[in-house]
Amino acid sequence: MKQFYFKFEKKTFFTLFLGMFLLMVTQGMYATGTFTTTTAGGNWSDASTWEGGVVPPAVTKSDDIIIINGDVTLTLNAANTVMTTVNTPNRYTFTIGSVTIAEGKTLNVTSLDGAQAIPYYFTIGSSSVPSAINGNLNFDASIWGGKLINTVTVSVTGSIIESKLISLSTTANSTLTNYGTITTGTLAPSSTAAKIENYGTINYTGFSSTTTAITTNYAGGFVINTGVSGGTFAGNFKNYGTYTAAGLTGTAATANFYNYSTGVLNFSAGSMSATNLNLYVSYPGNTVNYNFAGSQTIKLPADGSYSNITFSNSGTKTIPTATSATLCTGTLRIIDAAKAGITNTNVGVAILNLGGSVQLDNTYGGASSTAVVKNSTYFTFAGSLNVQNSLGVSQFLANEVKLYPNPSVGGKFSISLPFMQEVSKVSILNVAGKTVYTNSFAAGETFDVNPNVALARGVYFVKIEQAEKSTTKKLIIN
Repeated sequence: MKQFYFKFEKKTFFTLFLGMFLLMVTQGMYATGTFTTTTAGGNWSDASTWEGGVVPPAVTKSDDIIIINGDVTLTLNAANTVMTTVNTPNRYTFTIGSVTIAEGKTLNVTSLDGAQAIPYYFTIGSSSVPSAINGNLNFDASIWGGKLINTVTVSVTGSIIESKLISLSTTANSTLTNYGTITTGTLAPSSTAAKIENYGTINYTGFSSTTTAITTNYAGGFVINTGVSGGTFAGNFKNYGTYTAAGLTGTAATANFYNYSTGVLNFSAGSMSATNLNLYVSYPGNTVNYNFAGSQTIKLPADGSYSNITFSNSGTKTIPTATSATLCTGTLRIIDAAKAGITNTNVGVAILNLGGSVQLDNTYGGASSTAVVKNSTYFTFAGSLNVQNSLGVSQFLANEVKLYPNPSVGGKFSISLPFMQEVSKVSILNVAGKTVYTNSFAAGETFDVNPNVALARGVYFVKIEQAEKSTTKKLIIN
């Protein structure tokens, strides 16, 4: 009897434990739940879309983990969102935690009644688990905004497409890292500690930063702004890659744009005369292009002068630099139908390139200027440039001309001549000083040299001549 009671008690305990466990699972024990879609995907609300047939709750928790392994469509409506009064007007918000979208898969966020006055927002973020958009996160035009509040990271190697707004909320330490493609209406890091790190491509029509957020575009990254007013900054934008913008506007004295040595900054519209933005462009090797099809006013750098600056496309690019001040320590390049509008005299540049040709040291200006060299094709107004290349043009060539590959196999190599578009004569000399090959090349920036004579292995010297300029580079043939 005692043995029977013991067996009964063990069986009863096990049954009760199993029942409680199943009850907890079926009744929403998901506070830190993980929900994974099947590879077939489907509609978010269908049980067949999810492994185990468990659909994430109508309003998920901020620490849930959502894994998208198939193409999924999430349709937002009043039943599966929460109405908030944080902003004006009120809005509906769908909030989930960490999101991982598998490579090649897509999460489409849409709405059946998105035309209503109260907008829908889609919010992701977890305090402990990073989100990874390895596939695609697409919002249709009915969704007002994608808000990224992740306090660890949101990384993108695939793409995010949101026609209106992508923002990092006021949650501290939010970081959006992009290796893929992000397309949005407005990109808005709204937290002091928020960071955007770009190694891929970001396309936006507006940039809105009202705090000291840090945005960095690394080497190889592209940021393209197609908006009319460009970006609005209150924080720091650090550019090592290529940034193309309609313009930049600072909203406070703390707004800084740094164009570092590998950076290329293209201003494709409007002027750059906004008073609040501090522009730092003196880092050696960086380039700023004013390439709007029309007039532009050049922004005076906060750090004194440009490194390299290009005026292109068309219109007058007005230079408000003071008399005898240095505009750039590198090359001022004027091409296409653009003109330099110089308002003061003896504005200094180290190297002047007009239409692809490097000019000799002198003063340059328009027809009404006091410059020695008057050129109405590339200059206007009464001011003048003072070209004073302390290195000399030949030394400039020596610094800029590149031979590759070097060492060469069989004597075949290419010559890179940045911004040099004159006819060039190229000669190859052996170590005894005897010319073993010579040829002339038409205008261009790159020449492929393929000697019609057999050159033995060893050391040679390549002499490049352009008008009054020349330089000699060493070439090794294996």
